Formats: sequence, structure tokens, C-alpha cells
Amino acid sequence: MGFSMVGGVMLLLVLIMYLKMIDARTAARNRKSQAQHWIEKAEVFESVADDANALKTIVAAKLVLPDEPALIKKENSIRSRLAMPNSKNNN
Repeated sequence: MGFSMVGGVMLLLVLIMYLKMIDARTAARNRKSQAQHWIEKAEVFESVADDANALKTIVAAKLVLPDEPALIKKENSIRSRLAMPNSKNNN
């Protein structure tokens, strides 16, 4: 009886750890999905050569997700394009 009780406790601990891992993965997936949504909105503005509004969109997204690498990369890309002299994208 004692060994089956230990086995049951160990199984319960493994189940709890598995559920914590699944929860962490879900949160990371939601965060990535949210960042991708903002990037897609910015890309719509970029597609019509409106880099100023694309940058505004990314800056707004960074207020929600300040440390998201994809947003930082997109912001740097847009800023470098806006900084280019005689660029057609400067609005």
C-alpha cells in the first residue's frame, strides 16, 4: 500500500509540472500572436508607402509589449527607412 501511495504522489507532481509547462507555452504563444497582429497592421501601412503611420502602429504596440524582439526589429527597420534622405516613404 505504501509504494502505491508514493507512486500516486509522484504521478500527481508530474501532472502539476506538466500543466505549468503547458500554461507557460500558451502564454508565450499568445504574446507572439499579439505581436504578429501589430506587425501585420504596420505592414498594411508599409504596403501603401505610409511609413509614418506604420511607425505609429509599432510604437503603440511597444507600449503593450515593450520587450518583444519582433517589434523592436520592425521599429528599427521603419526608423532606418524614414531616416534615409530623399526617400519616397517619408510622409
